[in-house]
Amino acid sequence: MYRQKAQRQGNSAKLDFVLLFIFIMVVFFARQISSLAAALPAPFNIIVQIFLLGAIIAALLWVYEKRICSFRYSVVYDPAANTENDENAEPLPYKKGTLIFERMVADKGKIVECVTRDEIVALLKPGEAYPEGIPFTRAGALSTLNAKASHTLIFRRNGKLHSLLFAPDGEFLKRMEEAR
Repeated sequence: MYRQKAQRQGNSAKLDFVLLFIFIMVVFFARQISSLAAALPAPFNIIVQIFLLGAIIAALLWVYEKRICSFRYSVVYDPAANTENDENAEPLPYKKGTLIFERMVADKGKIVECVTRDEIVALLKPGEAYPEGIPFTRAGALSTLNAKASHTLIFRRNGKLHSLLFAPDGEFLKRMEEAR
């Protein structure tokens, strides 16, 4: 099995510091902001407070999605071999050619999608479009890059088309071809 972890590009230390500073300032001034919003006339005070709470929650979700989460892609090209090359390890429970997509938070992963070789319809390079023009039942974005710079995996499950955006490296694509 070959694994690739999709990391965010560039130096993020400055952005992380700015986000932490903004979060500390919001916590520090939350009481003053709440008092200011409560001083408004009757219908507006509740609307402003709800809007402020929603803005804080949306900002925290954005930070979680864009700064904390990453993705790991795995391709099984030899089910008998394990990643640690341990002789006593049991074979993998996946068939050859299976693609496993995980959402990572710190070093813990949760499998989001597991696509077998038989389900794969097409793998589109960045910028390519699916020629049939059929709408997808479900589309997922499992890439740290934008949609125009990501590969698109199209697969059919239960008669319906699904698509996933992901950012494989050259070695991952080579192992994927090996598994076909």
